[in-house]
Amino acid sequence: MIFNIDLIVYKTSGFIIVGIVIFDSQRRSHMKRFLSMSIITVFMVMLFMPATRVYALDGNATVYITKTGNCYHADGCRHLSRSKIATTLSNALAKGLTPCSNCHPGTLDTTLPAPTQETPQAAPAPAQGTPSTATQSSNAQAGTSVVVPVAPVAATTGWDCIYNEAYYRTHNADVDAVYAGDSVGIFQHFKTSGMKEGRRGCDEFDVASYRAKNADLNAVYGDDLAKYYYHYMNTGKAEGRSGK
Repeated sequence: MIFNIDLIVYKTSGFIIVGIVIFDSQRRSHMKRFLSMSIITVFMVMLFMPATRVYALDGNATVYITKTGNCYHADGCRHLSRSKIATTLSNALAKGLTPCSNCHPGTLDTTLPAPTQETPQAAPAPAQGTPSTATQSSNAQAGTSVVVPVAPVAATTGWDCIYNEAYYRTHNADVDAVYAGDSVGIFQHFKTSGMKEGRRGCDEFDVASYRAKNADLNAVYGDDLAKYYYHYMNTGKAEGRSGK
């Protein structure tokens, strides 16, 4: 019996497909035709197979997690059939969760600004001898001007739905006594201690009520009260959840 070896090469659209054929001379034509069709079929499948797209997302983007899983998901993923808990991408990554390999919900885009959960920075202190936050009144008789320093005001933009300074002072007399006249200090207390203790920062949000009305969040955050504040500020209010 005589054997022949043929090399079949297909090159198109950046792909090179090579087939090596070993057959006896009596079946040469039939086998060569069969292998050629097989290689073409494989190539067509590869050519039209949809590519997986991975999106870059902002840290405040909404993703979904489950009660027991180790991944976060995009809305509509089949793994959300039993439990579906909305959260932000930043919170999901903080829990050590990874993107689902089935729905490809996206990854954090590090080129975008940090999410609103980050602590707002206070305004820089004015140069010595030239206070920018001061009021001046003239003394006509003495011919002099009096500079009255004014305490800096905390930058609370974006926190309005969970914090109001006047409300926080009124409903937390012990804190107000320590930070009397210190706008920045009392706001810092709310962020570092007040939320963890479950103190109410404004009329719009009450952490005990929010936790009781949202069993899905309670299953995820448990007794970590600060995370309920951040959830309402970053996601919950936009979803239409009641804050109290």
